[in-house]
Amino acid sequence: ASVLAASVLAASVLAASASERREKGKRVAVRPPPSGLPSGLPSGATTNPLSSRGESPAFSRVRAQPYGVLGQQLTRRKVFATHAPEPAAVPGCCFVDPAGLHHIQPPGGPSEAGGAAGAIYRSIGISKDASFPADVIQAVKKTGDAKYHRYAKEATGETVHVIHVVGPDLRKDFDPEGAPGVDFTRAQAVTALSRAYGSILAQFLASGQPTLRLLPVSGGIFAGTFLDEIPALTWEALQAGFGQLSSEEQASLASKEIDMCVFAEQELPLFEAAGFGSSPLPAGVYKAC
Repeated sequence: ASVLAASVLAASVLAASASERREKGKRVAVRPPPSGLPSGLPSGATTNPLSSRGESPAFSRVRAQPYGVLGQQLTRRKVFATHAPEPAAVPGCCFVDPAGLHHIQPPGGPSEAGGAAGAIYRSIGISKDASFPADVIQAVKKTGDAKYHRYAKEATGETVHVIHVVGPDLRKDFDPEGAPGVDFTRAQAVTALSRAYGSILAQFLASGQPTLRLLPVSGGIFAGTFLDEIPALTWEALQAGFGQLSSEEQASLASKEIDMCVFAEQELPLFEAAGFGSSPLPAGVYKAC
């Protein structure tokens, strides 16, 4: 039943996104990834460990994976295909939850969440909880904040490593109080997303886990008029987020593995074109994170 509900939800989100694009009456071209290094790299840096072009052999390439963070893919035929086990079944696998701030902060809670976050909370066994753990509430107070928390699934006893992050809602005004009615510019969108990715990477290091399943923060309905540019924005913002880390943190990522998990099959080529390498899987074959 939960899979059916998720399928209906995913289909409705895709339909809403398509409708919004038609309403805008235009498509925004996916831009190629920027050349060179992201701003903010430490002095003397000559390579970008996040690049998919192989400049740094010490760092596993960030690849676009053909499944979402829970291991399932929504195919072009609008059916689910399981390409990887759930993160709880993969030792050392940490994954990202695109949380809503109104759910993180009281009186909200996991029980009120829907969409991708709701599916994640059902997976880790907190979908009926009235509130989040205290450390998450304390740490995640504004857009761009992230917090790692280790959960224990009551049903199975499995350990689940989750990074809750609040991404920007690109449908809304950039500064609703100071400049109401003014949309995000592209540069502002990259900056806002980069803060979220920088927070995710820092919390990933704090988790001590070796692997991370990322997802496109602020994708889907939250992308607004940037929907068609999310792959390129994600690539640029992830590089800029890496640049926000200290030299020591950047060096620590050299031994880690990071995947960009793309839930919808039809979007995978766009992320590959934006700069993320590909790691195709045969249908029905599990691959560890």
